[in-house]
Amino acid sequence: MKKYPIVADIALVAGLFAFIAAPSFAVTMPNLGAAAGYAILDSATPNTQAKADAQSAYNQILGMACTADMTDQNLNNQKLAPGVYCFGTPTFLQGQVLFDAKGDSSAVFVMKMASRFDAWPDSHVMLLNGARPENIFWLSGGAATLGDSVNFAGTVITMAPIAFGRGGDAPVFDERGTVNGRLWSIGNTVTVPSRVTVGFVAAPVANVFGVSQVQQPVAVVSQPNNALLSVIVNEPGFIPFVNGMRVTSGMKTPFAAGTYTVSEVNTSGTDYGMPTFSGSCTQNGLTGVVTLTAGADVVCVINNAPVGGWTAGPVAACGKACAPTMPNTGFGGSVMPALNVIGLMLVTGFVWTESSSAKRSS
Repeated sequence: MKKYPIVADIALVAGLFAFIAAPSFAVTMPNLGAAAGYAILDSATPNTQAKADAQSAYNQILGMACTADMTDQNLNNQKLAPGVYCFGTPTFLQGQVLFDAKGDSSAVFVMKMASRFDAWPDSHVMLLNGARPENIFWLSGGAATLGDSVNFAGTVITMAPIAFGRGGDAPVFDERGTVNGRLWSIGNTVTVPSRVTVGFVAAPVANVFGVSQVQQPVAVVSQPNNALLSVIVNEPGFIPFVNGMRVTSGMKTPFAAGTYTVSEVNTSGTDYGMPTFSGSCTQNGLTGVVTLTAGADVVCVINNAPVGGWTAGPVAACGKACAPTMPNTGFGGSVMPALNVIGLMLVTGFVWTESSSAKRSS
């Protein structure tokens, strides 16, 4: 017979359900203190308290427990929920990454990188469903470099230098870009060309420099009212378009709900036959048609085959993992050439062994 009342059973069951239902982690916003108002902070910043507070924030982020290990993973087209994402190797953004707050505007995202961080040219950070740039942090264990024409969001914080492209003014490359956030190099330097804007589009704190700047907004999407469309082309010489607007192959692009025409332009100089549209696209002659509903995340695939030549092979409508297939040239894009060489070596060794055995027996 039990020696405790049934109330204890109810309390135990209720506690168990509360434990299961509760989130397994909660990311705490680091305390930025006086540093919060600085879009750019480095060794030249005169405010010693701001630099001390930036150092404190760096240490807080450094001590955060990882909720996901993304070492050696490609950030391109990743849709990330709030959390602390850890990278044990150099980290690269080649394309776009999407932060999904799931309706919680206070959600915090932390990218904790043990080594350097590079955002390649034309990379994008997209904010979904209430995600805010002031709640995104990129802690880099090494130097951080943002490429030309990036559309970036969040606070980059490191003890190493931060540079944009080659850094400084680069008239030859006419470097441009937008950082909807902050660049903090604690005890080191931040080098940004004059054509690059840094700072929040709608600043959450007053600008301590007293300068009002017009910023280019980072892509902000409320996905319940929009859709994300990726157009993937199997040949690198083709440029995809949606309703006449150029898009980047494989990159998620936001569109309002509706019906759209998907097309392409051949810049390869090689003759190709009629393209084949698949995935979420329906064939309509030389173009494709896709209907987008609010909140959808779909992929349209265009396969091209040259007239009388090799083909890169069709691309399957494989969703987020989809990627163009490169031709089997023997110089990357396929493991078959390496397997063929290994197989040839094994056969040669077998024949030589058999031949040697035959000579010894005779």
